[in-house]
Amino acid sequence: MKKQANRILLLNILNIIFTIVFSLAIVAIIMYVCISLKQTFVAVLALLPILSIVSLIVFYLISYKKEKMGITNLLLFMCSLNIFSLLVSFKLITEKQTLDMLKKDKEIDKAIVEKTNLMASWEIELEKEKLNKKLSKLKVEDSPKRLTKKEVQQKNEERKREIYKSYSKFVYGNILINNSNEKNTFKLITLTVEFLKSAEYLEKYLKQTKLINELKAFNWNKEEIKEILNQNDIDQIITTFKENRKDF
Repeated sequence: MKKQANRILLLNILNIIFTIVFSLAIVAIIMYVCISLKQTFVAVLALLPILSIVSLIVFYLISYKKEKMGITNLLLFMCSLNIFSLLVSFKLITEKQTLDMLKKDKEIDKAIVEKTNLMASWEIELEKEKLNKKLSKLKVEDSPKRLTKKEVQQKNEERKREIYKSYSKFVYGNILINNSNEKNTFKLITLTVEFLKSAEYLEKYLKQTKLINELKAFNWNKEEIKEILNQNDIDQIITTFKENRKDF
């Protein structure tokens, strides 16, 4: 996360430098043409550095905070011809969104750890045993084995349930963070179900940098996970959530 923050700082510095260099270059061109060639009409180019500075100010006051490039800000950048700064600004928004997701992941992990700390030691050990059994059961065997059609179908269902569990855990974690003052468990469950139905957190879930590491024991990739979640088996996802909520 620190590396991501440093990258954003570097892009901010580059953005300002590009704008300053661009503005100075335009001023130099105007002075050269006006003085050497005695063509005063080029003074109209003075609008470019002005628009460039205004577009950068608008970017940091609005677009940077909203993490979205508005049409007005985009037009200002284009009219100023400061294309380098525009590209850096787009990159900045992307990197800032990534940083926000990393922070959110950390907050979710912290919330889950805090919940686990409230459990007795024997409960924690029991949960570890249950998890190890599931891992050993679902992990793909190293030695080749020909499975029957029924076994393949059963394994696919187990894989689906594990994805549903991972996804609903992520959504539930976000609900706990965003409603930290809510103590009514029923309301928290209801909110989670609503967000599972709307799939509002689906893209954020798929963009997690740790997602593949979390599920690597089952040899999944993000394309497979996305395909399964996009099958819109929402009832099964909700059922999986309610069955495993206490484990979260």
